[in-house]
Amino acid sequence: TGVRLWVGAKKSHGSSSFIWDLKQENVNASWITAHNSARGNCLQYRSGTNMLHQTTCDKKLLFICERSNPNSPVPVPDPSSSGGDLSWCTSPQQTVGSQCFFFSEGFDAKQRMNRGLALSFCKENGGSLAEPDSLEIIKDHYRGRTGERFWVGAKKSHGSSSFVWDLKQDNVNASWITSRYFARGDCLHYRSGDNMLHQTTCDKKLRFMCERPNPNTPVPVPGWELESCVKQLQILQKTCVCGS
Repeated sequence: TGVRLWVGAKKSHGSSSFIWDLKQENVNASWITAHNSARGNCLQYRSGTNMLHQTTCDKKLLFICERSNPNSPVPVPDPSSSGGDLSWCTSPQQTVGSQCFFFSEGFDAKQRMNRGLALSFCKENGGSLAEPDSLEIIKDHYRGRTGERFWVGAKKSHGSSSFVWDLKQDNVNASWITSRYFARGDCLHYRSGDNMLHQTTCDKKLRFMCERPNPNTPVPVPGWELESCVKQLQILQKTCVCGS
């Protein structure tokens, strides 16, 4: 009965109301104890009363974290009111066909990385190495420029001679890959000169293309279910909650 935990709500600026951090909705007032002596801009949960209590934010308490369901789409502004279906694709990213790409020459024309570092860069910026829907959309972007080479998001499948897209997990269309008997390596890069993908070793330092996923489209995470919260995770009102 003596457990006290931080929850994700604070007093709204310039108001006496408490607001959930992410939902941006008022906390149900009936959940909060009414004490004349209560002070502070934060809320804590007390197991003894099963209520929320007002308190100062500098106290040292246990806390509850909530993991969001990764299969749920992330709300974004209505595209019809913000300039088109790809209005979320903002500079320095560029719309290429129906996809949103970032080309590494956009931030440093001399910057080149091996495939592993390029992939890490893309992930750190909320994306992945690009998996273009077609090579024609890349050709249109590089029209008239023939010397460009970029990493794309495909590697040779383990123990196989086939190349597979990192995220789609589909085989790369074999007709997109140049056929050269002396080609070696487990990775693919795009060349604007022939508008084809080329097999190469993954340690080469090349430019790269990152792709930002459409935030309106949920990305399935295999095996993620509320029941998969294990060990120190608890199921609480169909929310995945972990204690400190």
